[in-house]
Amino acid sequence: MNAIQKAATLVLGAGVLALPLTLAAAPPKITTVTGGTDPVTIADQQSETAYNVSQLGGGVRVETIAYNDKTGEIPTFLIYPGGDHRTIFPGVSLMGWSFRTRTPANPDPPWTHAKVRPPAGTAGLWGDPSIASNPDMQNVVLIGSLAIPASKFPATGSIVDEQVDCDSFGGGCVARSTD
Repeated sequence: MNAIQKAATLVLGAGVLALPLTLAAAPPKITTVTGGTDPVTIADQQSETAYNVSQLGGGVRVETIAYNDKTGEIPTFLIYPGGDHRTIFPGVSLMGWSFRTRTPANPDPPWTHAKVRPPAGTAGLWGDPSIASNPDMQNVVLIGSLAIPASKFPATGSIVDEQVDCDSFGGGCVARSTD
C-alpha cells in the first residue's frame, strides 16, 4: 500500500473496519496546442509559453496558454531575411494565445487559437507573454505583452535590428478576457 492509499484509508467504528480507498488519477495526456496538424498555426513559430487554469466550479475549467506567435505576421508585419536581422513593421503582434474549456462531459476539447492586435497608439505587440487570473474572480484572465508605442516607432516605417536592439520598446499591453 503506497502513502496515498494509507492516507486515504477510511476507518470506521474505532478501527474495527478499515476500507482502503484507491486514489488514482488518469495518466497525463499530451495535447498539441499549436502547430502539428493545425492549419492555422502549423506554418509559423510559437514559443515562450505561459499557462493559466481557471477553475469555474462544477468540474469546469478554462485553460489558457499565451505565447510568442508569428502566425500571420510574415511577411506583412515581420521579415527575417536571414541571420539575426529582422525588419519589423507597424501592426506587428506576437501576442498569441489559445484556450479551451474542459468539462466533465468534454474532458479533452480542441484548442482555439487567437491573437491580440495592437490597440490605438501602439505600433506593435512584441510577445514575451505573462498570464494570470484572480483566485476570487476566475472568469477574468489577464495576458500581458511587451509593446512598441507608436510614438517610438521610427518615421522610416520600419525597425531593422539584430535582435539585441530594444530602443523602440516602451511598456506593455495587458489584454483582459471576462468570458
